[in-house]
Amino acid sequence: VNRYDEAFPIWRQAFNLAPASNGRVKYQFDDGVKLYKYLFDKTTDPGLKKLYVDSIYMLYDKRAYCFGDEVFVNGLKAFDGYYYYSAYFDTMTVYKWFTAHIDSKGIQSEYFVVNPFAKMLYDGVTSGSIPKKEGLHYAKMVDQIVAHGVATCKDKQCETWDIIKGYAPVQLELLEGVEDFYDCEYYTNKYMPLFKSYPDSCEIINTAFGRLTQGGCNPK
Repeated sequence: VNRYDEAFPIWRQAFNLAPASNGRVKYQFDDGVKLYKYLFDKTTDPGLKKLYVDSIYMLYDKRAYCFGDEVFVNGLKAFDGYYYYSAYFDTMTVYKWFTAHIDSKGIQSEYFVVNPFAKMLYDGVTSGSIPKKEGLHYAKMVDQIVAHGVATCKDKQCETWDIIKGYAPVQLELLEGVEDFYDCEYYTNKYMPLFKSYPDSCEIINTAFGRLTQGGCNPK
């Protein structure tokens, strides 16, 4: 049984006395975030909800200060800001947490940022809030992150990456409908292997030709 109400004052006392514990253990921050999320979900008071969100992000900042893992924390901030607390942060703030994480981690970005970032990227490009050139850069990064995750995962991690592979690339593929978004390199890498595998398929030939033309490749 999760006895959050009993646990909270005990956790708060321990955290106030030694927020970084022994200097190596980080779970007290995770416990605090979990407890404040519980309180956030429990109350209907707008003022308390805001207070609990502020407390969660204070814990994230304190964790980064104590342990120097700001890049990982940016991913946590982005994930929670996207799924749980979007009413408390403007969209671009959450987007910048995502990009700060991905800019630093590259293809080794944490798995949990990929799907929400892919959706945010799609929404931003289609709405015009994210410039196409910037969007293309991150769309290619997402593809590389997914490819790396799928190629290097082990055991149950692979189940998670299979789910991500079935969502993020598909979400970003929809950006092919945005004029002048994807470039020739993207369409060449995607459609030329398909064309070579099915040279007798009129449907695939037409699709490949259309996409390559769309990307400015001027196929002949």
